Amino acid sequence: MVVSSLPPSSSVRIKSAVYRSDVGRSRKTNEDGVLSLSKVPLYAVADGTGGPEAGRVALTVLKDQSPHLAAKNADVAASPTTTSRLAVGRFLDAIFTKANAAVHEAADQIRDRRIATTLCAVTIVNDHAFVAHVGDSRAYLLRARELRCLTNDHTLAALQVRRGDITPAELKTSPFRHTLSQALGMSPALEVDLLELRLAPGDQLLITTNGLTRALNDELIHACLEIDGEPEARADLLIKKTHEHGAPDNTTFVLVTFESAHKSSPAIGKSTNTGRNDERERVARRSFLFRDLTDSEWHQILPYLEVIEARPGEPLERIGESALGFAVVTGGRFRVDQVGGETKELGATGHFGALYLANDVAAQETVVALEPSQVYALSRPRFAEVLRLNPVLGGKLTLTLLEALGNRLGVLTTRIGQVLDAANGKI
Repeated sequence: MVVSSLPPSSSVRIKSAVYRSDVGRSRKTNEDGVLSLSKVPLYAVADGTGGPEAGRVALTVLKDQSPHLAAKNADVAASPTTTSRLAVGRFLDAIFTKANAAVHEAADQIRDRRIATTLCAVTIVNDHAFVAHVGDSRAYLLRARELRCLTNDHTLAALQVRRGDITPAELKTSPFRHTLSQALGMSPALEVDLLELRLAPGDQLLITTNGLTRALNDELIHACLEIDGEPEARADLLIKKTHEHGAPDNTTFVLVTFESAHKSSPAIGKSTNTGRNDERERVARRSFLFRDLTDSEWHQILPYLEVIEARPGEPLERIGESALGFAVVTGGRFRVDQVGGETKELGATGHFGALYLANDVAAQETVVALEPSQVYALSRPRFAEVLRLNPVLGGKLTLTLLEALGNRLGVLTTRIGQVLDAANGKI
């Protein structure tokens, strides 16, 4: 059994990273900040309030910690398991906590005004992008002509939408749509959103402050990123369009583009074929446990999923040994020999082991690959970590799991009833 999150060599590389920071038409000073470190690589934007100090302090902490982050990234490059990948996210969380404390310290020295800042940071390791986010700065992905916002705004209005108090349509006119629910410097306590993304050639990542999104809707941003030409031209067009729409705030962003790591393989660009990793993710997301997750929730759970590749004849687990956990087949075929003699085959979207997330028991089946195959697996210890570290997401997965197990129990109860009826001559 080969445990890895990706093939040994990366299929993508960074083609370019361009950034812009513009004061806009309604502000006298630029309180935004930007960080672009190609060597790590690490990209970030900050949107300060009360002055530029908060953003500058947060980005300085991020830059100072970048050598240590690079070491964590090197571990992922060497062995992209859940252990190394989660370590990157946890280190980003620690950096944000350190930056939050530094902003508080700076605020104590200023005293005459309150300062705070949003912060959105992305680090890249081969085909992996790790995102850490607090506030209403955003990270977008453009892939195969589709623009997706990867982050959730930390505003009071966005929080109301997530709670079901208002509709997405009502958010557009809410008086709280720009009122931050959290930012660095607002409170000693900080909840950092951590996400993981698998990259494909042709992808574009946009990390931006809310000056861009206040001026342009997603459709206009999408149109700017789709134009022919170099990324520099797209960046310039984004700034031009913000001014055409009033540029009500400072606008700062980093645009990172990706190409194939192999010269003989054409970049995907606007093709709908986004590669093996993207297809396997789509397969995994069709499983019962993950199909109701939003894009953001999927990227939150992804660091906890181990990608396991099996050669023909290789077992993933054996009866009586430690259970793998919940696994969904994303490629190939497996034979499952269950206790009691029942045998079945599983292909793409097939799954096994959901019960093991709820019970620490030995495996009740032997699972063997019939051809080169792959699964996305969530182990019981990793599931416990999700419940502890991300209770909202963990609770959603738990409800889905309980519903599925309840349905399964209902089917088994019906079958037992039919057997008993037959034994008693009722059928």
